[in-house]
Amino acid sequence: MSTIHDLILRQAKRVPDQLSIVWEDGQLSYSELCELTLTIGHCIFMNLPKQETVTTSRIGLVHPNGPGFSALLLSASVVGTVAPMSPCLSRAEYQKYYEQINISLLLLPAEGMTLAEEAAQSLGINILRLSWLDFKSTSRNLPKLEKKITRGEDTALILLTSGSTGLPKAVPLTHINISHATRSVAHSLKLTQDDRCLCMWEQYHIGGLVDLLLAPIYAASSVIITEGFNTQRFFRHCRKFRPTWFQGVPTTLGEILKVAKATSQDESINSFRVIRSVAAPISNDVQMALEELFKCPVLQTFGMTEAAPLITSTELPPARRKYGSVGKPCDTEVKIFARHLRQDGNEEGEIAVKGVNVFNGYENDEETNSKQFIDGWFLTGDLGYFDHDGDLFITGRVKQLVNRGGEKINPQEVDNRLNNHPEVLRATCFPLAHPTLGEQLAAAVIPSDKENPPTVSTLRRWVQTELAAFKVPSKFFFVSTFPLTDIGKIDRNATARMCSNLKGEGELEPPRNEIEQVIHKLWLQELDLQTLGVSQDFIAVGGDSLSSARLIIAIEKSFNVTIPDSVVDDCITVAATALVVDKLLSTSKKELPSTNTRLERGLTATIGSGASKGSFKPIDPEKVNELAKIKNAAHFKLAADKMILDSTPGEIANLMKQSQNIINSSPSASSNLFKKFYLSLQENVHRFNQSSNWNRQNLAENLLFYASDDGVDDRLIVVAFTGMARRLMLPTPFFLGSMPAGVDIVIVKDLNRDHYRNGIAGFGHDLRSSFSTLAKSIQSLISSYKEIMTFGTSSGGLPALAFASFIDTYRAVAVGPDNINRQDHFDTFLSELKLEGRREGLREVIHFSGGCERDVQSGKELTRVLVRPQLIAHPKYQHHNLIHELHTDGALEDWCAQVFAISKKSV
Repeated sequence: MSTIHDLILRQAKRVPDQLSIVWEDGQLSYSELCELTLTIGHCIFMNLPKQETVTTSRIGLVHPNGPGFSALLLSASVVGTVAPMSPCLSRAEYQKYYEQINISLLLLPAEGMTLAEEAAQSLGINILRLSWLDFKSTSRNLPKLEKKITRGEDTALILLTSGSTGLPKAVPLTHINISHATRSVAHSLKLTQDDRCLCMWEQYHIGGLVDLLLAPIYAASSVIITEGFNTQRFFRHCRKFRPTWFQGVPTTLGEILKVAKATSQDESINSFRVIRSVAAPISNDVQMALEELFKCPVLQTFGMTEAAPLITSTELPPARRKYGSVGKPCDTEVKIFARHLRQDGNEEGEIAVKGVNVFNGYENDEETNSKQFIDGWFLTGDLGYFDHDGDLFITGRVKQLVNRGGEKINPQEVDNRLNNHPEVLRATCFPLAHPTLGEQLAAAVIPSDKENPPTVSTLRRWVQTELAAFKVPSKFFFVSTFPLTDIGKIDRNATARMCSNLKGEGELEPPRNEIEQVIHKLWLQELDLQTLGVSQDFIAVGGDSLSSARLIIAIEKSFNVTIPDSVVDDCITVAATALVVDKLLSTSKKELPSTNTRLERGLTATIGSGASKGSFKPIDPEKVNELAKIKNAAHFKLAADKMILDSTPGEIANLMKQSQNIINSSPSASSNLFKKFYLSLQENVHRFNQSSNWNRQNLAENLLFYASDDGVDDRLIVVAFTGMARRLMLPTPFFLGSMPAGVDIVIVKDLNRDHYRNGIAGFGHDLRSSFSTLAKSIQSLISSYKEIMTFGTSSGGLPALAFASFIDTYRAVAVGPDNINRQDHFDTFLSELKLEGRREGLREVIHFSGGCERDVQSGKELTRVLVRPQLIAHPKYQHHNLIHELHTDGALEDWCAQVFAISKKSV
């Protein structure tokens, strides 16, 4: 075995029918995987620039996690060097990395990854979009590579890893490097054909590629590939697939422990033979708790991209393991370049490695290579020592990289970005200890104007516009000077020590009002703290991205508000979060009635063709004047969207009159943004003059009722579920403008932005346990209607279909419904539609753009969980947002007339 393809080919011959890659709703045998990689490889080869050869071609790969990523990477490695990259980078980062690696072809999925695409277009790089599933179903009939192209000495992968200078380092790994490391990982875990690996890690990392994909293939075992880590799905996958091993960073493993403790998991999750902790040190307490929970050993490893990646590992029982050690070398030579002698006689110094798996040097960086290679030994930058038994212990790092939960951050890169801010005189970044991430990035800043320093949220957003989110500093210190080294450079270590002694004013200040008390209690519970000041930073006291998401949802539930994405970054302290909530509550008290009170009084009487007018205030002319004065594009879009999103056609017609008056009477006030807004409304107006008689009521925070006084007595009520953008693929007034007569509509919004998982405020929470209650509550509101229909777009499609199993309806329509794998909490309810006789006469109709692979695949998957759904493809359209496409094409009115036609059901 000298190349990645040799590895696949060997198993295709040995065990052709053995499962190689498994995912939620599909699988590939080794013979199928071999055929697929040769088929896709041929397609990639035919699209390489003519001047490129196999040894010179650099194939960039940007793709979401999942089996598609694996298929494309394995295929591309047959015909060139693959450079996999994170799908979460900024356009500027993509452009910088493409240039650094000299990408000649970029592989992208059939849809999405627009920032990666735009960066490639700006550099004139060839782009190839592929839907790997198309090749899976037709590979037998497509041309294939007839012979192996790459060789063992060729570069297989080139990965970017942060270095000790300002730019990331390009790490080239040959097929021989990879093959040797793959064998070492498999041997260290004693993998066999009977093993099943659960892969929930980012596949663009070396660990996701070698440990969790190639090592299982080496052992002819199976790898279960998911879209990424999700704690709830972890336990679901454990029960469904019965994996025998799992690998994660300490942060992930700690999250699993936390959820297991809160949800009392039973023994059905105990299928693991071994769990592996990688990328950062794991605490003894977490390791022992995991071993107790899963009844299996937890191995600790030491590795790095430059070693492809395995260097050392603790051993499986019956070998004796030592907590705190990273084990013994695994087919890699390890040496300590001593700095001084420890008291126990063992030398402590920088760890150096040598071996077949170790790379030959960074690309185009001879200066760094000359410093980090000594007589063939590569200096890792980590400090450690061997004890008398030959077990390695890591004590620190020479390099100044920040290891944030396994993600390596080069502080110099963040320094450079902060120093470009007009309000920053000088900035430097450094690591601080973090209870769950291991380390966090902090920044010390000398502001240009010390009396008026920039806000923390301003600096965070400044960094995030150019760099990935995990590189944004979690904590900022405003200082007046920096400690310097003997040669006048900023001393990062001394700066970190200086800032660790700084305490913000009021850090331990207790809650001062009722809102702060509620939020303070939620923080204490989530972060497992005994004390907390309202001015303490969220990240600094132990928060991370996972706990942040949970807290936002908990706060929204507690106060019955929705925290917009635009202000989430401002919620960095209890006090700051309380200000955000207070502002939202002030707005909601003016505009929204109390949900619970309205429900107690009974809303049935308010529903129907006689809905009262004026239940919702029309757009305030003063708001239009304020809109015309906004010069910031982002703020303008936010205000404009909020103004028109839930309006009625009549309100839009009046808005246009007010806008025209402003443009005519006050040219100076009508900025280009406002003119574009007016012209956009004008272009999108459809039947507004004929459909201005819609009335609107707010039944609850996320239940809007629209009734039209069109003189039709026998009416249809449509219960419509919005997608993640909280619209029906189109702002409501444009959609209503195309609705036929005799139709009223209740719009149900997913204000938590979590696929309706947490229910609807005031109507029941947690759809996984009380979906029926929620459905029946809404049905009671619309009981006066004889004709009921459910409708949903995008992520609202599945809840619309699921509601049909509870509501007395004759039709359920979904437009571009989400993938069932992303909304697995609806499995139970959708399966109820299969019960014979349960909903006799119910029609389930699914519309989608025929040219959108994502929607085509979702439709196919739903045929397996529904009885006999009618799939209607619209081949003319290519994008997910079908309703918007119909609207701009002038076809929405006819489409709505057909979809929402009143069809009397049998009584």
